[in-house]
Order: sequence, then structure tokens, then C-alpha cells
Amino acid sequence: MVFAVSLSTEGDDVVVEVAGEVDVLTAPGLRAAVHEAIARAGTGTVVLDLAGVTFLDSSGVQALLDGYHSAMVAGGRLTVRGARGTAYRVLQIVGLTRLLGLAPDGSPPGDPLRRQ
Repeated sequence: MVFAVSLSTEGDDVVVEVAGEVDVLTAPGLRAAVHEAIARAGTGTVVLDLAGVTFLDSSGVQALLDGYHSAMVAGGRLTVRGARGTAYRVLQIVGLTRLLGLAPDGSPPGDPLRRQ
């Protein structure tokens, strides 16, 4: 699947929707989109929607960590939703599920769409 990223808003949140493989070649595009979202959100929330991500390597993990740190420095926050399969497993293995606010099914805690 070809890498794609788009920005939108949901209420006060800026959403970064990511699809495809996030690796050493595509992570810079993710990083740029996250920084643009942080600039738009200011002290608000940036939500990374990883539902369409089919692969996530260490470069992608680093882009997520950079975004998390940048959002904190800006006075906002960054959360992740929709991570499934391999992407979720990578985040779980490196210990980022709790930091990024992911529930076991990949949705944010308290998400009304979350399966019980």
C-alpha cells in the first residue's frame, strides 16, 4: 500500500490520518504532517489515526515520539488511535501504548467506538 497522510479537524482536535507503510523512506513525511498538525492545534490535541497503517518500523516509532515531545513542548498533546495488527504490536513491544493512550484494541480509552 502506498504511504499517504492527510490532515483534518474533528471538533477542536487536529487529526492526522496515516495509511500505508511507515518506514525510513516515509517517516519524514509523517514527521512533517505531525509538526504541521501541532502548529494548527496549538495547545489542543493532535490525534494520529493509524487505522490504515500496514507496517511501522523504528523510523516511524521515532517520528511518533518526536511528535509526542513536540506537542508537549507546545503545551498540547498527541494521542494515537486505530493502530491495529503489526503497527499496534510494534507500539506494544516498544512500550508506547500507554504513553500514546492506546487501548488493547487500538482505540483511545473511553472512545465510544471502542469494542467492549
